[in-house]
Amino acid sequence: MLSAINFIIRIIIAAALGILIGSERERSLKQRMIGPRTFSIICLFGSLLSILTYYDFPLSEIFPLLGMVAIFSYTYYAYKKGKKILGITTLMLLPIVYLIGLFVGFGFYIQAVASVFILLAILISGKTIHEKIEQLRGSEVNEMIEFGLILFVVYPLLPKEPIVINGFMIDLFVLFAFIVLVSLINFMAFLASRIFKKATVGLMGFTSGIINSTLAISFFAKKKDRNSVTGARAAVLGSLVRNLVLLGAVIPQFFLHLLPFFAIIIAIPAVLIFRERKQARSKIFVGQPFSLLNGIKLSVALFICMLIFQAISLYFPKYIIPTALFTGAASSAYTILSLSPIADKVGLEVISNSVVFAVMGSLIISGVAAVMYGKKQFYKPIIIQLAVSFIIAALYLVFF
Repeated sequence: MLSAINFIIRIIIAAALGILIGSERERSLKQRMIGPRTFSIICLFGSLLSILTYYDFPLSEIFPLLGMVAIFSYTYYAYKKGKKILGITTLMLLPIVYLIGLFVGFGFYIQAVASVFILLAILISGKTIHEKIEQLRGSEVNEMIEFGLILFVVYPLLPKEPIVINGFMIDLFVLFAFIVLVSLINFMAFLASRIFKKATVGLMGFTSGIINSTLAISFFAKKKDRNSVTGARAAVLGSLVRNLVLLGAVIPQFFLHLLPFFAIIIAIPAVLIFRERKQARSKIFVGQPFSLLNGIKLSVALFICMLIFQAISLYFPKYIIPTALFTGAASSAYTILSLSPIADKVGLEVISNSVVFAVMGSLIISGVAAVMYGKKQFYKPIIIQLAVSFIIAALYLVFF
């Protein structure tokens, strides 16, 4: 049995939450048929029925269910009588508000309040959501569905344990985790571009660098925009942050050992971007979020890279570190992921040096891309930045 204070608190919260939703409906729809009073009463109704289950009334445990039947019946009646006045959204809110009242009555205050504010956010931004959806192309919707299928259907079904064949370890879970991570970041950047029309140079560079810093630098070099240097710096920053995150995710036992190295080389582009932030105001359009074909290419390339490193660790272990330099030029992220299956076999020194060499390979190829595709005013500051990072990496190899 509830105390009088608890009883009063619950019905006050229920009534207040109902008033919030009802006020939004009345304000946005300019109608008084279903407004604050109706929604408040429905929420209070649900709260009272759930509170009754704490008392020894006959059949009190089924009162909330009977209330739900009554609310659905009322919703159907209101739809038939007032469909020319009320929209489907308003009518669907009636049983939802009743359920929120049940939550309050059973003492789930945080869940109830969170549900109300999420509902309000959806209702208030409804017009904006409609406008943004109308801007999506059919191909973009299809690619979003493909991404959803991979993330929520294919990925959960993958085996969590690696498959071992003749000494070669095939970790499908890690393979797809990287693809999902990269695709999710690209997808979030795409949504930001649709909401804000375009992405800033810094955001575009950072998200592009997470996927492939060399391609991102090539893109900015060809733009010939005065803020392209900032975009290229952000691409390098995105690449380094991605590598640090991957290191902590797939080789956590060596994360702290390499953290000082990454902290220093991440600080270089971060400080430069911070200094240039007021000038870097130009916008760049972000393309489509994901394509199944690109996902397959990513998985095949990463799979080959993993097999190469495992073969070298089995038959030519002394060539692991120089191999990391060359594979890092292609993709430092792939290299770090490929090192994870052999980390325990080869030890701390080999893995640490291989990661640093992979970063150095990435810095070299980024500098080559800047010189090949950009003019002097673009590649000169980028080369200086990359050279400083390269020297720091070399010093780390010598002293640590």
